Amino acid sequence: YWKKGDVIGDCFGGVGTTGILGASAGLKVVSVELEPRFFALAEANYGLHADLWRRCGDPVPQMICGDSRKFAELVGPVVGMVTSPPYAANEKSDYLLTEDGTTRQRDERRGYKQGSGCFRGSENYGDVPGQVGRLREDRGEETYWQAMQVIYGECQKAIRPGGILAVVIKDYVKSKARVPLCEQTATLLEACGFK
Repeated sequence: YWKKGDVIGDCFGGVGTTGILGASAGLKVVSVELEPRFFALAEANYGLHADLWRRCGDPVPQMICGDSRKFAELVGPVVGMVTSPPYAANEKSDYLLTEDGTTRQRDERRGYKQGSGCFRGSENYGDVPGQVGRLREDRGEETYWQAMQVIYGECQKAIRPGGILAVVIKDYVKSKARVPLCEQTATLLEACGFK
């Protein structure tokens, strides 16, 4: 999809994997990461590859410590994006995004019921306020899907017309049931204007 010198974004920069692989392919990668500890790990990882990039003439990726809810403002225009967002998983129940934009809560005894989702991700995502993988509606925070809608909307603003957004995700199992994260994310991306 891209050629050497193209600017590629990543709205969940993590420890810098997109930047490392992209730079080695000659792409200019600009990533945003909210968690200071992951930002620091990404910068350290970039340092491990800096000499090789310099010798090969590869661009050095850029990591911005910030909130991807302002991705377009922080990064500017990009020709494409590769990202892997945190997964949405509540410790007590699962919530699924429906096609009409509402969420349904899974109850192990009764199946799914209508409700507004509150998601809590892995403890490993970090604890900076606004961390998408740890949002809790019961604390007055936005839901996972509300946050992702804002972030994917920012990606839509940043990406050039006809650009490609690659989202690396997989379905997962919670309480012995498959959570169709891929389908849910596709529904949300279409609602944000992606095809």
